[in-house]
Amino acid sequence: MIRVLRNLISSADSQNQKAFLSFDALNKILSNVGGFAVTPDSFKSVYDRNSAIKKMIKSFDQSGITLDTDAESPDIPTKKGDRSASLKTMAKRATKKRT
Repeated sequence: MIRVLRNLISSADSQNQKAFLSFDALNKILSNVGGFAVTPDSFKSVYDRNSAIKKMIKSFDQSGITLDTDAESPDIPTKKGDRSASLKTMAKRATKKRT
């Protein structure tokens, strides 16, 4: 499941898109790679036990999961960290290179 979630996040990030998966969609993807089917309750159990999965999930409910992608506005902190700080750092670096 971790590999599937990482691939989905990477794909969404490369297209600068948010990513929401219903549990039906997630189960179809998992069945294509030989994974196990998940329900909202079984997903919660895996989520509670696995810190790697916690870092990849922005939120989830009975309808599905929202992956923690880079497609949020820069000032909204996610589980990946405060993005505005990294933007400030990049801006400072760019300014130093020009002077």
